[in-house]
Amino acid sequence: MKMTKLLTTFIIALVVLFAGCKKDDYVEKIGVCFQVIATDPIDAARSVPYDKIVSATFSAKADPATIDETTFTLQQGTTAITGKVSYTDSTATFTPHVALLPLTVYTGTISYLAKSSWGNQMSANHVWTFTTMPQVSILSEPIIGGTTLGGGAFAEGATVTVTANPLPGYVFVNWTENGTFVSFSPSLNPN
Repeated sequence: MKMTKLLTTFIIALVVLFAGCKKDDYVEKIGVCFQVIATDPIDAARSVPYDKIVSATFSAKADPATIDETTFTLQQGTTAITGKVSYTDSTATFTPHVALLPLTVYTGTISYLAKSSWGNQMSANHVWTFTTMPQVSILSEPIIGGTTLGGGAFAEGATVTVTANPLPGYVFVNWTENGTFVSFSPSLNPN
């Protein structure tokens, strides 16, 4: 009798054990953590050209279906910059539809929703900033009064010289910046 009870208890325990074991649906994904390993321009870069194509390189190949205008964004403050996103190999690029503004801070973001080719998401958004190069804009008033030379885009800290050349019948008066007097000299280093 004791043997029958022991055997019955053992069979019940086996049934419970096997009934409780289900096949799990976990599938291991082998590889490194999927993340952004480089950006161009780099974080905190300065004097970035206005026509810069912004890029981000991943630690592994990405799922191209997850790299688009919703997962790769560029902003100036809270304003979204429109552009085209493309992906090749392990690098995503953002080409702005219009030139970036001078001496302006931009923020690039790769969303955590971007996935690797094996399906792993990034653990967090990758965010970086950069600043475009300054612009020196010069204008003769009246425009027919002469020429001004030396304006353009320059790297921060560059030495810039602007020069005014009045045409016959005109006289150089002064340089102003936003309506404020700067100098009487026709050749000026506004740095």
